[in-house]
Amino acid sequence: NKKNTWAETLTVEELKKNIHAYHIIDVREPEEYTLDHIPGATNIPLGRLIRDESQGIVPKDRLVVIHCKSGLRGSIAVDFLHKRGYTNTKNLDGGFSAWKHTCS
Repeated sequence: NKKNTWAETLTVEELKKNIHAYHIIDVREPEEYTLDHIPGATNIPLGRLIRDESQGIVPKDRLVVIHCKSGLRGSIAVDFLHKRGYTNTKNLDGGFSAWKHTCS
């Protein structure tokens, strides 16, 4: 039973237009992040995000956009955070691949 996942995504165009409004979390592995990343993104690999979320590593007082390479890990992270009570998180539609395609 997938509930409106469309409402939980943000397009690359929306992010670019309003990038300073978002706290960007890159849930890819450090090696992926080091190769290239969205300017200003914080690298918190998915496993660490799930393990350490209770320590306040994801802000609740800002709009948060989460991304991985293509969207799968990002959607897992957003789903996890929604179950933990976050209402301010969205997954970047198409992930970093879409960002690179649009911004290069």
